[in-house]
Amino acid sequence: MEPEDDIPEVDHHQALTLLQQGWLPLDVREPAEYAEGQLPGAVNAPLSQLQSLMEHCGLPQLADKHKPLLVYCAAGVRSLIAAEWLLEDGHTQVVSLREGLQGWKARQQPLEWPDEDEPAGERYARQMILDEVGIDGQKRLQQSRVLIVGAGGLGSPVAWYLAAAGVGHITLVDDDRVERSNLQRQILHTDAAVGEEKVFSARRSLLALNPEIHIEARAERLDDNLAESLFPQHDLIIDGSDNFPTRYRINDLCTRLGKPFVYGAVQGFSGQLGLFTPGRRSQPCYRCLYPQAPEGVPTCAEAGVLGAMPGWVGTMQANLALQWLLGLADDLRGQLLLVDGRAMDVRKVTVPADENCPTCGQNASRN
Repeated sequence: MEPEDDIPEVDHHQALTLLQQGWLPLDVREPAEYAEGQLPGAVNAPLSQLQSLMEHCGLPQLADKHKPLLVYCAAGVRSLIAAEWLLEDGHTQVVSLREGLQGWKARQQPLEWPDEDEPAGERYARQMILDEVGIDGQKRLQQSRVLIVGAGGLGSPVAWYLAAAGVGHITLVDDDRVERSNLQRQILHTDAAVGEEKVFSARRSLLALNPEIHIEARAERLDDNLAESLFPQHDLIIDGSDNFPTRYRINDLCTRLGKPFVYGAVQGFSGQLGLFTPGRRSQPCYRCLYPQAPEGVPTCAEAGVLGAMPGWVGTMQANLALQWLLGLADDLRGQLLLVDGRAMDVRKVTVPADENCPTCGQNASRN
């Protein structure tokens, strides 16, 4: 799209005067360009996202259409397009900086530099545009610490999406090694990793996806001692295990510590998951759902599993985890989601808190 010829432009002298008068500098460059510096007090709204931001009120600074805007880009072309869009949207005072940031810098005008602690705009742009996330939400993810028990069928999609979303510290716990029979569903691993410890194969894959986060790999089975040392260091625990003893260990320690955890299980064409926040008023724990391990439940090796089912359930676990970390999951606590892969159906049922539960009930031991 070519901008109209009558879009008002200003040179760097005029722009400096406008800034002193309180005009808002609007930077429409793409996030990868921000490291080159910005006009003092600039607000970033990449041209590729600007129309969506205007349509969905995704940038509070654009809500007041009488706010005077000084729009700029790298060389002064994209800013003309942005200025035209803003004027068409009803903004009353919009000008474009002629020659853009290149001309501004050539004339040694004042610059600011992006905060090194700010989340990487380009990588997370599509979720930061959401009202529920934004820069503050992305910072919350960046500062979060999540422990994933199991780097297999469920742990793979959970870890992929938490890493992609920018969760700053992910700890993987698993003492198993990659087998070729895993590869049909455990998508963190490749054929070249057969025989390697899963947590190190997973760590390599996740850092290739997002080198900006920290991945801690613990090639150990989750016993009581390891759990006691790791759980207090993390904001959220995710169960990607495939056995009841580990689930009960996770549940019981999370209940004692008041740590939230996301449960998941899958077999054949079915699965289930839920968010448990023990220690909160009237909230159930996993033992309220299963006081004792059901008898005769076959393992995946015995019963089989459709490869996409762990992907579906694990992705939903990641969604639950991200919503919890962002403070959006209050209505999902204590809800069990039942997934039917044959019928392509998801049902949600409420798990009641059991006052006689040996772990979280009124008479439960807290030691």
